[in-house]
Amino acid sequence: MLKKISFLIVIVFSLNLLFSNEFIPGKVVFKMDIPFSFIDVVDGTVVTDQSWFNDISNFFQFEEMYLLIENSIEFDRTYVVRFDEETDVFTVIDSLNNKIEVVFAETVGKAVLLQNDPQFYLQWALQNIDAHPT
Repeated sequence: MLKKISFLIVIVFSLNLLFSNEFIPGKVVFKMDIPFSFIDVVDGTVVTDQSWFNDISNFFQFEEMYLLIENSIEFDRTYVVRFDEETDVFTVIDSLNNKIEVVFAETVGKAVLLQNDPQFYLQWALQNIDAHPT
């Protein structure tokens, strides 16, 4: 049941992001072929076990990196990286996408949740978990 709800939430956010041109400056989401063995921050810059990534991190001064969703099989190699908002997001994306180890890199979109859904009563799964319209 929880897996179905998680899947529904991912679909709702994905559709919202798909039709939105807005993104969060200074953040990129990317997926790797193989997960990093370690992630650390040294002197304010993200460092990993992958030298190619460390070169990109040093160049763009990545300040933080974390898994998109902790303890998730579907997103086990998907990371979010944060850097200065003045840095061109699309240049960072191109740099990551040009590496064979990266499956994809893209902007982090702004999601907007719909409130006061008039058809909330039809969404039985939400009622089962005591979710109430806001």
